[in-house]
Amino acid sequence: MTDMGTANAPFAGGKRILWLISILGSVYFGLLVISSWTLFDLKPFGWQIYDAYYAAILEGRFDLPARVLRYEGHYTADGTGYLYHGVAPLLTRFAFGWAWPFETVPMNGFSIWFWAVVGTLGWQHVLVTLARTAGVSADRRVLVLALCAALWVAGPGPALVINLSFYHEPIAVAFAMSGLFAAVWTRAARGVTPASISVVLLAVCAMVAVHARPNVAIGLYAGVVLAIGHGLWRDRSAFLIPAIIAMGILAAGGFGYLGLNALRFGDALITHGSYEGSRVVYGNVFWGIETKDSIRAAAFEEHGRLNPLRVVPNAAFYLFDVPSASFLTGLSDSILGLYRAVTEPILGHIRVGGPRTGLVMLWPLWCLLALFGIRAAWRDTQMAGLVVAVALSAIVTLAYGTITFRYRLDLWPVIATLALMGAVFCMRPDSGTAAKPWFVGLCAMAFVIGTTTTTASVYKYASPLRETPGEYFEKWSEDACLKRAAQIGLAVEQGTKTCRSHSSLEDAV
Repeated sequence: MTDMGTANAPFAGGKRILWLISILGSVYFGLLVISSWTLFDLKPFGWQIYDAYYAAILEGRFDLPARVLRYEGHYTADGTGYLYHGVAPLLTRFAFGWAWPFETVPMNGFSIWFWAVVGTLGWQHVLVTLARTAGVSADRRVLVLALCAALWVAGPGPALVINLSFYHEPIAVAFAMSGLFAAVWTRAARGVTPASISVVLLAVCAMVAVHARPNVAIGLYAGVVLAIGHGLWRDRSAFLIPAIIAMGILAAGGFGYLGLNALRFGDALITHGSYEGSRVVYGNVFWGIETKDSIRAAAFEEHGRLNPLRVVPNAAFYLFDVPSASFLTGLSDSILGLYRAVTEPILGHIRVGGPRTGLVMLWPLWCLLALFGIRAAWRDTQMAGLVVAVALSAIVTLAYGTITFRYRLDLWPVIATLALMGAVFCMRPDSGTAAKPWFVGLCAMAFVIGTTTTTASVYKYASPLRETPGEYFEKWSEDACLKRAAQIGLAVEQGTKTCRSHSSLEDAV
């Protein structure tokens, strides 16, 4: 058990500053949410989807109108549309919906803000817990506090809250769950929270994550299994009841996910629509803007949605890609060309979405510290299990056949875990690193670069995925929807049903 009296010494007067950092960071996220909503004439795509989903479930339905889902819906032959994303973003609706004025204010901005704040607080707690229990001297407390502030301004939070499209709601929930998962794991690893309590909390985080981002949840589930195995090995039968409770929670999450699929799609093993050969069809194919033999469909059909051969090239691209800015256009084109030359012969077409910014440029401070974290993890068996869990989540994400900016946020947990471990390792008296002025200067430069790049990327990422007329995400009027329905051969009655309005939510804002 850690002596918390000694461990807390470096933070004897830092709690107020931590509170101030957290409050200011939360306000900063809130300002980004407000600016994303007010500085653009066009609404973000899907701003009403989860609000409509919440209302539909209260009515005992799981289907949504095509005018709400549009191309992101997955449809049965009669035009009934379903959202294939998880239901975890509805937690904020069930918690606050009883008092929320949905008729005038959508909840998507608040929901994304809420989960982004929770996640960032989780990662901040990881850093503080590691520092408190590692013998970091009081004179280096300012470095820990500076890194806490950096988590808010140079981490994934700003990119998460600046774009209020519905894609970010499940990503925000997964970000929060991974942050809480890491915080609970760290407290258990350092003897702050009993393992019997921690393993249950870890299972809850994993259960929620499976209904947000299954790719992230896979790693968290594996982490819970590791924690259960370690507890049983160490405490034998004394750990049996917590292990059974944790496994029950994991099972509830898994069977709940399968049950939801059965309710939506009529088959527990159907998780989303397909390009062909299924009772549920991908929206692009259903509405006729993509064919089953498109280059993307062909790549998925031939090489699978998840393929381990994609992991290494995708990881390299995510790390070292550069923006397509004017002075970097040549280098950017060369990197993309090299990536295509390596991947297309063996993996087919992989869609690359923008804005394109490599993680080494987006999060240089955290990537730098993560290098030291690898060394720290090698020595720290207690935290190594967390590294394995979040690394598995990253591997699943990297195996997918699409690269886009928002998926970078799913890679944050493994970078953050290693970076925060590396930061504290470098501050230890016996490391000899933090005392070096050159190293502090290098970290400061990386922080400035990362903050600048993050801010620039956030600014660029604020405008995509909006309801631009004439483009993919445009808003569908009733007439336009009915016209589309007629063009694909839906009967008038079916078209009228799928193109119905969903109360006043569609025109609320």
